[in-house]
Amino acid sequence: MNPLGRFLYAVNDVSNTVTAYAIHPVTGALTPVPGSPFGAGTMPFSVAVHPFTGAVYVAHGLSSDVWGYAANPITGALTPVAGSPFPTGANPAQIKIHPSGRFVYVADWGDGTVSGFSVVPGTGSLVPVPGSPFAALVGPRFIAFDLVGGRMYLTNIETEGPNVSVYTLDAASGALSPIVGSPFPSGSSPSAIVLTGTPQ
Repeated sequence: MNPLGRFLYAVNDVSNTVTAYAIHPVTGALTPVPGSPFGAGTMPFSVAVHPFTGAVYVAHGLSSDVWGYAANPITGALTPVAGSPFPTGANPAQIKIHPSGRFVYVADWGDGTVSGFSVVPGTGSLVPVPGSPFAALVGPRFIAFDLVGGRMYLTNIETEGPNVSVYTLDAASGALSPIVGSPFPSGSSPSAIVLTGTPQ
């Protein structure tokens, strides 16, 4: 959902599209926006909306990239940003935007990495952060940040797991560094992850 609650975006992994809806302010009913559905890469897996600009980012599990879209603030229609699509590691799963809006991270399920990007102000384009992609374990899947974005939490669900990796995040560059003791064991196949008190 966009920051003002006016539009909703859903990825369709069979048709390789993004459906955009306008949300009725009273009833909550959904109406497709002009031009919807919009083209995407192969097997869009997850979507994230920038908390300040409303830009939309979609991770694709088979084409292994992120498509970035500028969202029209009046209609909700999507237009690809300059340079899109942006390559990631293999088979990205969840995509998550840092609370500051400055960085975008993708859990690359297929090769055990995390791809990090800086968001270019004014355009919404993505540039890899220094050191990206960052090493994870087998099967990284879901991402969460603490309230101020100083740490990132990542579930790993495959053979080297199950566990949760924890990274500190450089506020200037966006680079990730594992904390001492990471990863931490979890129950089998950890899926969704959430921190109390943080926006999701």
